[in-house]
Amino acid sequence: MRAFALPLLVTLALSHADPAAAQTPVDLTDATARSILVEIDEDITDFTSLGGLYGPRLLASFTSDGTTATVIVPGPSVEARFATQFAGFITPVAGSFSDYAFELDVSTGDVLSATVSGSVTAALLGTLDIDQTASSSEIAGFMLQNFQGFDFPFYCVSGATCTLVPGVPYDPATGVARAVGRVGTGLLEFMTPFADIRLSEAIPPTCDIAFVGDDAVPGEAVEATLAVRHAGTDPVSIEMKLYLDSAASGPLSFVNIGSDGTVILDESTDIVYPAATILTVDATTPLGAITLGCRLLDPITGALIFEQTDTLEIKDVR
Repeated sequence: MRAFALPLLVTLALSHADPAAAQTPVDLTDATARSILVEIDEDITDFTSLGGLYGPRLLASFTSDGTTATVIVPGPSVEARFATQFAGFITPVAGSFSDYAFELDVSTGDVLSATVSGSVTAALLGTLDIDQTASSSEIAGFMLQNFQGFDFPFYCVSGATCTLVPGVPYDPATGVARAVGRVGTGLLEFMTPFADIRLSEAIPPTCDIAFVGDDAVPGEAVEATLAVRHAGTDPVSIEMKLYLDSAASGPLSFVNIGSDGTVILDESTDIVYPAATILTVDATTPLGAITLGCRLLDPITGALIFEQTDTLEIKDVR
């Protein structure tokens, strides 16, 4: 099976820029638990715009009880985006960020809540604990004030200099919603610029793995094929594990790559590997079923993205 590993390490560790093409908006009425993609507007100059500058698509989980849909962006993903967006000015405290949780009303599309918290280190201010509360029904606005050389949208709800920003329920045609509210430390309160989002259905990558044949007897080589595919329009980081399992040996991993986030499937990836020998059956090979499996995981959260298995029977005679 070693023949699979080297091409994977070379071929999969390539990436391209995030394409502009949009994917299918999330259907809130589909209560199936699944992974979806979330884009967060990163425009911090025009606080009234909707979808002015969406960042990269982040893998999130979607669950629903039929009335309320919950979208969870894992804390490490939020922390990484925060570090990139505010590099040189604000540094997140490693491991401090909660998941970014959105709750949406399935029937109306209202964003019922958009909450996240974490700790950051800011120049001249030291370490600060921040949290965000927002919804699409709140009244919230901003007053621009200069602070340490930057124009900040200080949170307000009224006043001659307060620019109110309306919340926007989820639009199933575009996948866009905007919650409005506050983000801050308690002493410094800003209108959040991080609750303008776009949701799209994720097309997960797959690994199609299969034995060549249904059984094998002593003297025969057991071969398998592998195909790695990603039909989505965005590059996606994966961790891939290939393993064998049997009652005699238990699970044995023979390929494990991408746990450091360096294995990236390009958009429209379709890599097919020819049959490779897994083992050669001899008189000492335990009889019975053996399972060959391929698992794709999110390298940040460890969440399962895709898994496929195939089974072959080791016999003494055919």
